[in-house]
Amino acid sequence: MTFNEILAWPIPVLITDTQRNVWFFNERWQTLYGANREKVYAQSAAMVRLGLAKQSDYDKIIASLMQSGVWSGAVVNRHFEDKHYMVILYTVFKWEVEGQSVYVSLHQPIDLMSVEGTTAIGSLNTVEGIFLKTIAKIAEWNDPEQERHVWRVSALSRWIAEMASTVGLIADEDVDVIEAASVVHDIGKAAVPKEILFKPGGLSEGERTHVKDHTVIGGEMIDVLYSQMNSIHNLYRKLFEFAKDSALTHHEWWNGHGYPKGLAGEEIPVVGRVVALADVIDALLSKRPYKASWPPDKVKEYIMQSSGKQFDPLFVHLVIAEWDARPVEE
Repeated sequence: MTFNEILAWPIPVLITDTQRNVWFFNERWQTLYGANREKVYAQSAAMVRLGLAKQSDYDKIIASLMQSGVWSGAVVNRHFEDKHYMVILYTVFKWEVEGQSVYVSLHQPIDLMSVEGTTAIGSLNTVEGIFLKTIAKIAEWNDPEQERHVWRVSALSRWIAEMASTVGLIADEDVDVIEAASVVHDIGKAAVPKEILFKPGGLSEGERTHVKDHTVIGGEMIDVLYSQMNSIHNLYRKLFEFAKDSALTHHEWWNGHGYPKGLAGEEIPVVGRVVALADVIDALLSKRPYKASWPPDKVKEYIMQSSGKQFDPLFVHLVIAEWDARPVEE
């Protein structure tokens, strides 16, 4: 991820160093605040704050950034030119970009949120959706194939969820949420040593345990992040619950022989069942350091044989019926 790629996100973005001195901002941020480019670069991120909150409130934001590297919530900022107040849904997180430790902040004016932007809580273009996409990058560092895997699984998850919604297995409003939550299913792999993840041969028992731990670690990471996401929209809670379930349960099996908890059947959250199927479809179709890619017919046969064992049989039925219509990376 480069600075230019971050600044191209479809939301106002400000980037500062760890002392909160301004480094970069995009045109959306400049337009939102009516900012004069030369003046902004001479100031710190505190320039848009108003005296409407106690200093202790800002101290809590800094403390959160120091402790966990992330904070999100509602703040009141001001327009540079006419000084009017703006209520901003504000997310800031510490990130390593092009070898530099920086703070990336996202600014969404609440009064300008569209109905669609407020209610489509799983949309990958909402503040929280973009935030999930961003933290998903943590598990993709140094592995371009992992990045492609994440987005293919996201497309497959949406495909499965849309089919399931048409027959009443999934609520229509949860399709977007499942798509967004799926992008962090492997976030816990950030804690797995790269030499294990990319090992071409078989793994030892200890190494397999390391890999399996990515589910629990991923769930814990989402928990910590959500505890800091003091979003004013309670609807966003579902997105983070689904994100946690995606990370924690996508290796559970329908027959209870999966991990980490050995859940079975409908004990497994619906997003875990969807992502489990999407994840395996893409994994088998893809070349990995330890395996060659499987032909589509062989993958289809495996999915059918695993119905009621590894996968929810109702979801398998939908996938097999529309197998040739599955999303394929161009």
